Amino acid sequence: MANIPDQMLAAQVVEFKKPYKIHKVPTPGKDLNEYDMLVKVAVASLCHTDGMVTEGIMGTPLPCIASHEGSGTVVKVGSAIKEFEVGDRVLCSLTYHRCGVCADCTGPEVNRQYCPNVGGYLGVNRDGSFAEYEVVDGRECCLLPHNVSFKTAAPLACAGITVWGGLARAGLKAGESVAIVGGGGGLGHLGVQFAKALGLNVIAIDAREEALSLARECGADTLVDARSGKEKVIEEVKKVTGGQGADATLNVSDHESAAATGAAVTKMHGRLLSVQNNSSHK
Repeated sequence: MANIPDQMLAAQVVEFKKPYKIHKVPTPGKDLNEYDMLVKVAVASLCHTDGMVTEGIMGTPLPCIASHEGSGTVVKVGSAIKEFEVGDRVLCSLTYHRCGVCADCTGPEVNRQYCPNVGGYLGVNRDGSFAEYEVVDGRECCLLPHNVSFKTAAPLACAGITVWGGLARAGLKAGESVAIVGGGGGLGHLGVQFAKALGLNVIAIDAREEALSLARECGADTLVDARSGKEKVIEEVKKVTGGQGADATLNVSDHESAAATGAAVTKMHGRLLSVQNNSSHK
């Protein structure tokens, strides 16, 4: 590995409601915590939450290096980390130092990603991925397969795990149906792919031509155009679910009608999961 420079380029939030400041800052990681790793960032992506950070909604201490969706190569490893070594390609989790003892950390549910006593979230209240190097919690990272590029991986750090959490909580079995309201959006198109990999019958509902096209490319079994109106959407979903409605529905759209649509297309005693930000930020 090349020597780690004393300074690096970074994109920081230095003032709310203002553009990022791109400049040189000290490279972190000289005194790593035993559970931390220093990663040379290859790709960092922009999330809806980044906009909330720059608006000042998240209570972010300034200055703060933005982005919580990063992937890169390990260049330094804390003494307690045994799963990774220098040179490994990793997906960087936004979560930093869970407490490990609260109900969220100990389960029994295994898909929880948050902790009320967490040490921080990268790009939200700790420096994140819009930099040449970042410090991450090695216990939260994932080793990347060689056939997954840094570019493909980065959005999985937030968008990917977010929609995956919804699917996991839906508790569906292969052959059952899931409707995704917003199925061609940022979370939705990932959800379509995950759901198909789980063997589910995927119904993608969206209101834009490009979104419906993307959902098709990602493998959705049925496309439903929300612009046709609620009653028509319900009719189309029931047509492909034996008249019952979807076994579960994920709503990943913040449109004002999305939640009602999600409930309407879900079968009786089915499960509706809402996974989205309110676009008004209120």
